Amino acid sequence: MRRKRLGLVALSAVLLGCAAVLAAERPWAGPADPEAATLPASCPALAGQPPARYGVPAAFTAPAGPGSTIRGGLCEWGEPDHGSAPLQAKYRLYPRAGRQSGTEEAEHGAAALVTRNQGPGRGGTLGADTPLPGLGDEARISAHDILVVLVTRKANVVLTLQYRVPDDEPRQLSETRAESCARTLLDQIRTA
Repeated sequence: MRRKRLGLVALSAVLLGCAAVLAAERPWAGPADPEAATLPASCPALAGQPPARYGVPAAFTAPAGPGSTIRGGLCEWGEPDHGSAPLQAKYRLYPRAGRQSGTEEAEHGAAALVTRNQGPGRGGTLGADTPLPGLGDEARISAHDILVVLVTRKANVVLTLQYRVPDDEPRQLSETRAESCARTLLDQIRTA
């Protein structure tokens, strides 16, 4: 009888150990979707744009929640006029945390970059609202007076592009140029 109980205890311990390993490894979940681990090392040349003002994306980190950080970089093309460059791109990389994907956080980050009304007399935030199919995993674009804002996501990286529209340029051409620049910038992001 004692031997039988000891055998049941040992079997229970083995089964609990296997269950713990399966819960931690989750083999049924399949391989993780490819994500970027790093941002581009430098700002690329863009067709029709003056050379990049900063040759390397400026590294910065910002808290993204307990135990994780968002990494990012900034590229600007052209000479600043009225405080900003004619073309500015901001990368935000949401890193993988263990087996947890950064893509879901990037989806939330991209969704937060829409135009928002701050209330009477306070204006709004400049975001992107109109869906733009065929660019990255998701993309939106909006024209705000003299500025075109494009937000796109590729896996766990969010790219925000702001293009200051020249006085004589039609809106459709400005949006096409912004989209072309965004494609080149997304091509710089490597997922694995």
